[in-house]
Parts: sequence; C-alpha cells; structure tokens
Amino acid sequence: EERDAGTILSLFLENAPRIPQLRIFLTARPEPHIRAIFEQYRKHKQFHLHDIDELIVEADIRSYLKFRLSRGQIQKTLPDLPHPIWQPTTEHMDTLVMISGKLFIIAATVANFILDRKQANPAEQLAVLLRGISEMDSSDPHPLIAMDKVYMGIIRAAQPNPVGKWID
Repeated sequence: EERDAGTILSLFLENAPRIPQLRIFLTARPEPHIRAIFEQYRKHKQFHLHDIDELIVEADIRSYLKFRLSRGQIQKTLPDLPHPIWQPTTEHMDTLVMISGKLFIIAATVANFILDRKQANPAEQLAVLLRGISEMDSSDPHPLIAMDKVYMGIIRAAQPNPVGKWID
C-alpha cells in the first residue's frame, strides 16, 4: 500500500546509515510516492534498469526465454503435448529476444502466449504471434512501440474466424 511503502522506505532510509555494514537492495517501480521519499534522502545510490547496457539485458532475456521455452518447461506447462516436444528455432529465439528489447514484461508475455494451456499448441501460437508482429519496425528504439505491437498481435490472435461471430 502507498502509505505502508512510504513508512517502510522512510524507516530504512533514516536508520540504515546507523549500521554501516548494512546494505539494502530495493527494487520498485518509479511511482511518485516512492520517488518523493528517495528525493528526501540523498545518501543512497540509485540505479535505473533502463540504464543497463542493452547487450546485458539481451543476454538475460535470452536466458529467460531459453528457460521458459525449454523442453522441460514446455512439458511441465503442457503435459499432454505429443512427442516430439516442440522447440523454438534459433531464428525464432532471436526474433523473440529482438521484440522484447529491454523489457522482461514483453518476454514474459510472449512466453505466456506461446505456452497458452487453452491452445496447447506452441508452434501455432508462435506463428500467430510472429504474423501479428511481422510489420514491426525493429529500428524504432522506443520500447512502448514494441510492447504495443506484441499486445496487438496477441489481441488479433484472440479474434476468432470469422470476425462477425466475435463481434456478436
């Protein structure tokens, strides 16, 4: 809760300097009430996720997607999937990493979409996703553009054929 977060952060920031060996690592979204508390106390180091080198984030996202789309995780998520267990190609993985940019939320959304238990067809889910984002301009560095395209691809995939029945 907003008030509780303010109380806890204030207690940390006021009392941490009294214990020089103590190190506190906090992660938070840049919510206004959190930023306001940190602005009151200047004796801290602040690091923004978006300042991390793109190659490091890309490697982390690739590791995350390799794990989420590994044979073992696919079998765990979709136990009734027939053998051989589907696996993304290197090209597919490169595309998924590229569209994720520096945002793990995109990578997580993509993995959840591909491993949708209701569809239980990761190959088809990936194909639907890739069709939905095929027009994506990878030269645009703005992460919200990538997120919009991924979400629009997913929304389009949710639209049954023919569209008329879906609208009804």
